[in-house]
Amino acid sequence: MRIRQTVFSLSVALVLILTVLAALGPAPAPSSARLPVQAEAAEVTLEPAAFDPAGLDPSGELVLTSRRPLALAAVEAALAVEPAVRVRIQQADSEGTRFTIAPAAALEPNRVYRFRLAREAGLDRDYQWSFQTRAEFRLLGTVPAHQSTGVPVETGIEFTFSHDDYEDPSAYFTISPPVNGRWERHKKTAVFVPRDPLQPGTIYTVTLKEGLGRTRGEGKLGAYTFAFETAPAGSGSPVGWFQLADEAAEFPTDTAPYFRMWDTGGAREYAIAVYRYPDAAAYVAALQEILGLPAWSSAARDRYHESTGGLEAVAAFAAKPMELEYDRYLVLPEPLPAGYYLAEVQRDGQVRQVHFQVTDLSYYLAESTTGVLAWLNDLETGRPAAGAVLRRPDGSTAATADQNGVALLEPEAAVAGGSADTSGDGEPPHGFWIARSGTKEAVLHTGRSYGYWSAPESRSELYWRYLYLDRAIYKPTDTVHLWGILHPREPEARPVDRVRVEVTRGWYWGDGSERVVLASADLPVERSSFIGGLTLPNLTPGTYQMGLWVGDELFASRWFEVATYAKPVYQIDVTPDREALFAGETVTFRVRATFFEGTPVPDMQLNYRIGGDTGSVITDANGEAVIVYTPPKQPESWGWWESWLTLYVSGGEPEIGEVTAERTVRLFSRDVMQRAETMVVGDQVTVT
Repeated sequence: MRIRQTVFSLSVALVLILTVLAALGPAPAPSSARLPVQAEAAEVTLEPAAFDPAGLDPSGELVLTSRRPLALAAVEAALAVEPAVRVRIQQADSEGTRFTIAPAAALEPNRVYRFRLAREAGLDRDYQWSFQTRAEFRLLGTVPAHQSTGVPVETGIEFTFSHDDYEDPSAYFTISPPVNGRWERHKKTAVFVPRDPLQPGTIYTVTLKEGLGRTRGEGKLGAYTFAFETAPAGSGSPVGWFQLADEAAEFPTDTAPYFRMWDTGGAREYAIAVYRYPDAAAYVAALQEILGLPAWSSAARDRYHESTGGLEAVAAFAAKPMELEYDRYLVLPEPLPAGYYLAEVQRDGQVRQVHFQVTDLSYYLAESTTGVLAWLNDLETGRPAAGAVLRRPDGSTAATADQNGVALLEPEAAVAGGSADTSGDGEPPHGFWIARSGTKEAVLHTGRSYGYWSAPESRSELYWRYLYLDRAIYKPTDTVHLWGILHPREPEARPVDRVRVEVTRGWYWGDGSERVVLASADLPVERSSFIGGLTLPNLTPGTYQMGLWVGDELFASRWFEVATYAKPVYQIDVTPDREALFAGETVTFRVRATFFEGTPVPDMQLNYRIGGDTGSVITDANGEAVIVYTPPKQPESWGWWESWLTLYVSGGEPEIGEVTAERTVRLFSRDVMQRAETMVVGDQVTVT
């Protein structure tokens, strides 16, 4: 009885609710403005088989997963990759809902690849995915930089890597002289913080040993060593600072030795003492010691002081610098006999030394990667030193000069014992030879190679290489048309059958820094030339570089501009009545403004600037105007006789956009110029 009453009560309540709803009328349709739109789940997904935060593994697989069964043949036909690469597609299950996609060859590192699966595969629509391949794990740079000088003693030592998941570098790090400290991590940068300040005026050598890898991905670094020099105590140019330009010099017996110098100016005297070496071997040993110091070092070379004990004192005197064509020189009072010398210069407690030899056997050296060419001449006779014998410091014969005084010597590496780098800091070794012709003798040595001069020869130097673009400015999605030439110029250069062109923003120095490729294309090389085009991927306005690459080396480059420009409404043409004139003569420029189909632009104000004058003209019914200018005569003075005169014209209606034109003619400031020419025939010189 109680159950029936409950059912009856629920029935009555339901009837009352329905009655109220009916009285209120039908419910309004749901509004899309009030109800959130539910995104439709994708029918297919494409993901890397192995996740790496640094990007897609260039050799790894992608996994395609579908909510509905797909046919393998349909997937193969509907899948496209940009840039185009060959891929292998395999079905990974029996239902056709899972596929693996792997590149036939490793993809390029640090590059974006776009995958597109068309609806023809059996899908509801087209699907697209973009993946950037991971960059190779690299050391991008260090602080301090390699061979930097004047480094503060409070510096930390930083290593910046291409990825932030690098292992603890402490086990791979060495520094000499030894330094205690701790490590810090700042994203992609590892910092070694010394416990105490470094020693002033000291060269530190830092090595990151081979094997440092990543914690969440692949890749290991090779060994890297760099060196830097800390600032000396009390850095700065002291009062009375001076420096000698040369470490070694040569003079004939009839010339008083002189040394180019830099100082703080003034006419104060310098104390100069001259010492003599007993023979060529002792002179070579002294040069080997001073030239063995790193060329990039500052404090170490300034601090170096050769002992004069055991050397013969030749002269001691005081001298003031002499000025010649904005340079300053210290000049010895008189010539010295043939021999090998050391000059020691002092002022205000500072000491500088310079080595020099006095000889009438002159020499010229030309260095290459295959050898050293020596050319010797006898200054006394004025003839080649035919038959001169060149010996190494150990006494062995290196070469004998031919009838022209020319001898071919071994490259520096062979002279130094076969090592391409005996200095340990990236500098090539120095070659030394003792040349003797009759009673005359001279020490020959190759010079220092500073900084970039000592860089290894680029493979690109073995080729004639040219790259040309069809214009200098493009819109963000334009196609850049290009062509070029790549032809071997040396016997060891092999023909190249393919090149790669890349668009990047900013300069690539080849130092391991990141290079982000925005667009690229591979081009065939046929008969030493290539031609092609590259569509820009909607670039932002700015300056970009088109690089020509062969393998991993940049062979040539061109800069171009990207801008969102609009074609002007009209154009301005400027035609002068002469291509050249003398100062004081008159030139007339005919200016014509026309629409691009040829219709004149009448009553247009054109502003102009030429020389130091400005003004404006109005075009006539034919869109023409005339600008007349007479360049003033120049006052009598010495100077170059030819210059250029340019007329700049711009439209005077800013509301229709800026339109400009310019034209240049040659301007001769004078109608007479004196030019001297010399001709040498035998021992006769004719000057005209």
